[in-house]
Amino acid sequence: QTISRRMLTLLPRELVLKLQVLPISQKNSTLVVATFLTDVPVIKGLIAQHTKQEDIQLVLTRPTHLRKIISQLYPKTKPGA
Repeated sequence: QTISRRMLTLLPRELVLKLQVLPISQKNSTLVVATFLTDVPVIKGLIAQHTKQEDIQLVLTRPTHLRKIISQLYPKTKPGA
């Protein structure tokens, strides 16, 4: 699935890396976010706080797959770069 630039700008990089979540699509008024974590209320609350989106659907994915995609979309930068 292709992730639009708009989806990548919805959450700060630091939050994506900290929570290991990735906004993947918007279906009507629902923001769909990939995660492998199970602490759903906390994750939904933090995402809602940053996106001002009330309807958030979390979809579970394999940790290795999600980490690989996040590292490609949000590469680590060298200090001072």
